[in-house]
Amino acid sequence: MIEKTRLEKEDFDNSVIYFGAVAWCQPCKFLHPLMEQMSVKYKDLSFVYVDADNAPDLLKEHQVFSVPTIKIFNGGEEKRSFVGIQSKNVFDQEFSEYSEVTE
Repeated sequence: MIEKTRLEKEDFDNSVIYFGAVAWCQPCKFLHPLMEQMSVKYKDLSFVYVDADNAPDLLKEHQVFSVPTIKIFNGGEEKRSFVGIQSKNVFDQEFSEYSEVTE
């Protein structure tokens, strides 16, 4: 998973963008290692981490009002958005729709 403070056009193609604040957000502290695991499992998806404290303009631009927020993009369009903690099974189900990785 790559941490960014600025997003480029290619960041919105077949990607998972995770907005969080690991320094102070307890749900983010729980979710961060899970997103790291998912990035290893779904190698064909681009996983990007945006720290809310380091890139507040990105949160505003992408209408992120609460962290953690996970957004799935495909073909430049937002396909799904999750706010808060979800189970590993939920993420597996959602990410597998956009990945060619099979277990």
